Amino acid sequence: YIITLHNISDSNVTFSQNSTWDGSTSVDIPLTILNDDTTWSITPTMSNSSPVISANEGSSSDTLYTFHITRPNGGNNYSGAATVTWEIVSSNGHTISDNDIQGGLGTRKASIGSGNFDTTVSFYVKADYVAEFDENFQVRLVSVDHGIIDSTTANNTIDFTALNDDTTVE
Repeated sequence: YIITLHNISDSNVTFSQNSTWDGSTSVDIPLTILNDDTTWSITPTMSNSSPVISANEGSSSDTLYTFHITRPNGGNNYSGAATVTWEIVSSNGHTISDNDIQGGLGTRKASIGSGNFDTTVSFYVKADYVAEFDENFQVRLVSVDHGIIDSTTANNTIDFTALNDDTTVE
């Protein structure tokens, strides 16, 4: 067997295999290795404007926060099932506590099915009647099993603020 590489680039590698059976007959079989190291990103889906997405914390019911995790290029390079690890962390200023988020701060996983190119992820900030400062936190992409996370903070991090909707801050 002779394997010859053609068109080597950052995106895909194409090569053909030349199999010689009896010295006079050969078969060229074109093959392509698809690059699955595509760069993933997240975008907010809430109606507030960037750069900080904010919503009332809630008094009687918890507040839903949502965002999209997107496979790049419409999944042209890899369209199989994928698992993305993401996290909720406190950020600068008055930070949100572990008890304010359903399930607490920390990492979670989102699955994207084969043939799907994005998914909507949701979590809740717990409602309370405690007067407190507006609380800041971030959602960040951590890792993905097929591809890489965009190293640009603007594409891998969303800043959120849970707005105090109770009366007096103590």
